[in-house]
Amino acid sequence: MTYNASTTITTIISVNTMTKQNIDRFGEKALSQGFVTQDQLGEALTIQKSLKSNGKDHVKLGMLMIDLKLINLEQMGDILGNKQLTKDFFTEDAARLTTQINASLPNNTQRILFTGANNKNGTSKVSNQIALGLSMIAHHNVLLIDANFHSPIQHEKFNIDRKLGLAELLESNLDIEQAIHDTGFSNLSLMPAGNNKLSPINLFTSEPFNVLMDKLSQKYQRIIFDAPPILSHPETLILAGNCDLVVNVAKENVTTQTQLKDIKKTLQGLKTNLLGTILTT
Repeated sequence: MTYNASTTITTIISVNTMTKQNIDRFGEKALSQGFVTQDQLGEALTIQKSLKSNGKDHVKLGMLMIDLKLINLEQMGDILGNKQLTKDFFTEDAARLTTQINASLPNNTQRILFTGANNKNGTSKVSNQIALGLSMIAHHNVLLIDANFHSPIQHEKFNIDRKLGLAELLESNLDIEQAIHDTGFSNLSLMPAGNNKLSPINLFTSEPFNVLMDKLSQKYQRIIFDAPPILSHPETLILAGNCDLVVNVAKENVTTQTQLKDIKKTLQGLKTNLLGTILTT
């Protein structure tokens, strides 16, 4: 499975299933707020029903209405009651990609790691957008963990202090709740990287890390890891081995075919499934 993503994360693939939401409430709100007419809503519901009859049981009405160009992302934000949802923060193409990725996830998928072969390939951007999308579109309780101690950036995106995060949680007796921060978006929390002073390998092979993963798995439906490049940072291999799926983020004209093959071979050795590759430009 391969995805193509630019700054706006444009997808070039399709999937066999989509996700489910309360269509009546969303449709009623879109209609009552004047974003669609009764005929347009009826058209979307008819298409949704047709998709369902063809085996696509969990079709998101909101994403379908965006695909049909009946509403835009900001209107979706109004319907969902989230005024921060604008194309400056979350793109429509990212929303489509989120829907496709979510539809591809096995039912027992909980921990998803985003990585790549190179620095500055867009891994942090993509993981950020997918985490936000899963929390908003799929209504999952999501935790985004910035596990890139080398170039942490997720705290900047949400204007959150970095100093209390993953590193402090694993290096001290910090309470879990002190390392988890509200992002301002419903269903999405962030654990920033913190200020790491120890070897990442030691941290991710420690008993506190195993205990932490067990506790977080009891609280969150999806745990998204933003990890450093897998071919140059061995701690990412350890993280990948603790995750259900890995998503590779490749940079157009930078990531080579050899690197892609190396990543696939590496993950096969770890017996960790590669969900697909997202190509950024």
